[in-house]
Amino acid sequence: MDGETFIKTLVDEVLAQYLHGQEQICGCERCREKIAALTFDALAKNRYVTDQKNHPSRRVQGVDGQLKIEAIRELSKIAPGFKKTSCH
Repeated sequence: MDGETFIKTLVDEVLAQYLHGQEQICGCERCREKIAALTFDALAKNRYVTDQKNHPSRRVQGVDGQLKIEAIRELSKIAPGFKKTSCH
């Protein structure tokens, strides 16, 4: 699994756990996709590097646990903007 797929999978898992019990946040497919995309973008920043030949490569910082903590932190900033009635 490459770094991008790993982070997307992690975001999906953490998002599902985060939304469970969060009744004030919309959990429709459209909002989940937007929240996941914004969280992925926040996590993916600064994880790209180039090698000596200027080819892009992926550097995933930290371990699974640290990335989960970062994902939860980003979700807690992003998700509250998706109230159940805000975009429907």
